[in-house]
Amino acid sequence: MPAYVYISGPLQAARDLTAARRFYEQLGAVCESQGWPVYLPHQQTDPEHNPDADPALVFATDYDRVAEASLIIAHIGIASSGVGAELGIAYERKIPVVALHARAERPSRFLLGLVLAAGFPLLVYEGADDAAEKLAAWLAMATHQASTKTR
Repeated sequence: MPAYVYISGPLQAARDLTAARRFYEQLGAVCESQGWPVYLPHQQTDPEHNPDADPALVFATDYDRVAEASLIIAHIGIASSGVGAELGIAYERKIPVVALHARAERPSRFLLGLVLAAGFPLLVYEGADDAAEKLAAWLAMATHQASTKTR
């Protein structure tokens, strides 16, 4: 079981920031319902709620939280330099990632290539509820596999 899951997703690049926050919180609720604590960056360093936050502090805070996470769940369907940087950190530190995007979205080929090269799971969903269901199924499987390894 992870120390916590870091939910990575576009904020400034989001077409609808309120909907994006709601989606990341829905993913976080799925994790928490299965006993996986969550860190949601927008609750700390949201560009709209904390517009005057020092960029160096935002970087330091989110870098440390990514580096200390046991799992990253990343929405890769909308181009975002922040998500790309977070997944680069995860890749270098060998932190597992679950990537997801809507079927209608086109992730950057570089980021998709990172996900595929690392062997990270990729969940393609039809809507927020479908994403939550697919994530719940993946977490249940991962939790089951981890529990059978410790027996």
